[in-house]
Amino acid sequence: MNTYQELNIDHHQLAVLKLNDKSEGLPIVLLHGITHSIQVWSTDEVFRESGPCYALSLPAHYPAVAPPEFFQTPLTAQKMVAPLAGAIRQIAGGQPVRMVGHSTGGFSALALAALYPELISEVISLAGFAQGRWIKLYGFYQDLARSPFGFLLPALAKLNLSQRALFKLAFLPGVVSYRTFKTYLPFETLVDNMYPYIQKVDMQAMRYFFREFPDVDITPLLAQIQAPALVMTGDKDAIVSSTQASHIAQHLPHAQLVVIKNAGHMLYMDQPAEYSRVLRAWLSRPSPTLSSSGLSPR
Repeated sequence: MNTYQELNIDHHQLAVLKLNDKSEGLPIVLLHGITHSIQVWSTDEVFRESGPCYALSLPAHYPAVAPPEFFQTPLTAQKMVAPLAGAIRQIAGGQPVRMVGHSTGGFSALALAALYPELISEVISLAGFAQGRWIKLYGFYQDLARSPFGFLLPALAKLNLSQRALFKLAFLPGVVSYRTFKTYLPFETLVDNMYPYIQKVDMQAMRYFFREFPDVDITPLLAQIQAPALVMTGDKDAIVSSTQASHIAQHLPHAQLVVIKNAGHMLYMDQPAEYSRVLRAWLSRPSPTLSSSGLSPR
């Protein structure tokens, strides 16, 4: 399994996984989604072939640890991404990075581009969101976390993750069908890499995020983002509504919206070929501007 480096930023302990830091080009920083870990990027090929890659943990997502006071006040975009900005400064030494995020990582990537524009050369949001109200099962989890029975959410999550086989099933809301587990060839390796991490996730911290995110909306920040952005979603996303992608693209000054057919929240698993094609086209353009991307503007 890939090993990580610890970063201490403003009382947060974060973790960074170096995927190919000896490569040349602008650094690429990858942010995972809610409850996941840096190991979700361990089977990635598209980004690591495009430059030096660093998978960075979200706050309070194992092996990251957040200080107790982090959970004592409402969640805001600034609070979520301030430690990430500090980590990016350490990783890239002040050089602007290509910021990539999936789901909550996509939200965080956008917030970073708005609040710390000097750190970000471009943004790739994969099934990301601006408004933190999720749908279907994950929407139910948010409602549960906000209810008097919110204490049940950590116990339910622990039960679902108590065995490797159950952890595999936890991917089901994110894919179009169970067949994806067989057609996405690196799936078993991905599960092997992620499972030891997911077992150590702080479920009380996850309860905080599920409770707080419905009240978070970074729509007013999007117009501040001058970096070019690729906004990608699957038309069958059952965790974050695909309408979030169009909402984001409409509010960004320089955005390319791509909707992948027959793909759920885990875009790279449902449609790996199309996912890779779109990303390679974006990442290989001569410079981080829409005019040179070879992709039509929105």
